[in-house]
Amino acid sequence: MKKNINFNFLFLCLFTMFMVSCEDDQNAFLDLNNLDDSLASFAIDNVLVYNPAENVDNQISVGVNTQSSVDRSFVVSLDEEDSTLDDSFYTIGSFTGVIPAGSFFGSITVTTLGGENPNLPGATDELVFNLESLEGATIESSNLQDEIGVSVECPSVDLSALPGTYAVTALSFGGSFPGESSLPRTVVAGPGENQITVVEGAYPNFGGEELIATINPDTGAIIAVEPNVMTTGFGGNNYALRSGGIVLTCAGIINFNLDFDGPVAGNPVTFNLVKQ
Repeated sequence: MKKNINFNFLFLCLFTMFMVSCEDDQNAFLDLNNLDDSLASFAIDNVLVYNPAENVDNQISVGVNTQSSVDRSFVVSLDEEDSTLDDSFYTIGSFTGVIPAGSFFGSITVTTLGGENPNLPGATDELVFNLESLEGATIESSNLQDEIGVSVECPSVDLSALPGTYAVTALSFGGSFPGESSLPRTVVAGPGENQITVVEGAYPNFGGEELIATINPDTGAIIAVEPNVMTTGFGGNNYALRSGGIVLTCAGIINFNLDFDGPVAGNPVTFNLVKQ
């Protein structure tokens, strides 16, 4: 609901600009100071990009629906109680930003710290920001907060770099979950196009079973896993490999999504491989 509200807010900004341009072509682009109310909000589509190979500066934007002849400062705060992204993944230089004179938007910078963390952000990790104040503008209660998710990605994907020996870094169930043994794994290309096979990826202590993943060569996303339900059971339960993982060739990381199958499904765990 919040994102829709922000979208409507920005649409109102653009609509207002259009209406003013129809009335006065000479002052259409800059003269919006005569509006009775200035409303502030987070911009839509704020997202944090995490590149595991290097740091990335992300701009978190705040907007207002009127222009001004002077710079206007704004202040945001981090909601530490609701934010779930560990602080080892990012740093924030300042919580104060500026909307320049004649502009609708300003931003603060959140730098994600790639290459310094052996783990990856979780799929649902996010930072939650509160918009505390913006000079000369009112912040409506529905626009006070922005929940900003994390997109883990590499600038390029090179599937030819994936074969090799990998260490296992995810042991959420102490090694008892299928595929979670800390034994190193071997990854080979194929059997099909844009596929990789983790040799004895699951249950290497019990003869092993291959994990075969199909990969989107443009994004690195694991778009299908075959076979989906593995035949080796744990405690009488089979388990499944789910779509939604990713290969990050810039950092030599393969991220699988695993889950039990059947009535005990719904307990997903990340299975990370890091190239040695």
